[in-house]
Amino acid sequence: GVFVQNRYGQELRLSIRSSGIARSYHTRGLEILQDGIPTNQADGSGDYYQIDPLALQATEVYKGGNGLAYGSSTLGGAIDFLTPTAHTAVAPNILRLEGGSFGTVRSSAQFSRVVGPLDFIGTFTVDHNDGFRQHSRGQYEQFNANIGYRFSPNVETRFYLGAYIVDQQLPGTLSLSDALNNPTKAAASALSGDQARNTRTERIANRTTVKLDVGQLDIDTWAIHKSLYHPIFQVIDQDGWTYGVAPRYTATLNLGGMRNDVPSSSSAPRNSPFGPNSDSSTSPLASMGARSASG
Repeated sequence: GVFVQNRYGQELRLSIRSSGIARSYHTRGLEILQDGIPTNQADGSGDYYQIDPLALQATEVYKGGNGLAYGSSTLGGAIDFLTPTAHTAVAPNILRLEGGSFGTVRSSAQFSRVVGPLDFIGTFTVDHNDGFRQHSRGQYEQFNANIGYRFSPNVETRFYLGAYIVDQQLPGTLSLSDALNNPTKAAASALSGDQARNTRTERIANRTTVKLDVGQLDIDTWAIHKSLYHPIFQVIDQDGWTYGVAPRYTATLNLGGMRNDVPSSSSAPRNSPFGPNSDSSTSPLASMGARSASG
């Protein structure tokens, strides 16, 4: 029930149980999490630009209603991209260099250390490719880090930091004839308007975990700043913040001799107003929402 299709660069079309499959850009109908903390905007839209595959340890997919316990109120469910900690890293220092067709060059460096109750890990990746099609060159610079501190066996806090620079040219759409006979061609409008999607994103998040006599309490907080310069048929120039808090309680109980898992969560994300900084003819309104789930 999971469908993934590459468009260009790191732009994906990802659908679970056909939710949002008609979307040709951005993501709808799916909650995107990184280390269990939302990366979507408060209106539910999201992108995969800040997800670095080389900084991941695993990916968890929660189809449909299974994502409700993680704050997802969308039909598709949720997908959680998990990054390692210094305790679970493959090695203290990792260097990687890759190259391939269409001008692809990717380099990555990861370092991690454990110092008593403190641990930290950082991953920096630079990814360049000229693209299969004309006017589809992409340059990605991504930094992910997390710092954890264990106050006691029952109390731990972890901060997540991220900075992402994306410069992606857009090749536009083709007619059926061009797609079949000249698939590397870029649309004329994409070339004349030098269409692109350039973003600058910074992310900070925290998860504080308290193990109780019965169950566990996780308190997530996050703030994401995103600057978008997006010349298409018009120039969209936006800058804004998404932030929120989400407490979550989980426990495993015995009910009538049977195991009973009890998740309960609440999420209150908010977007600050985006302001047009140049000649953008769009000015999205601020949006906020509250979601809760229990079972």
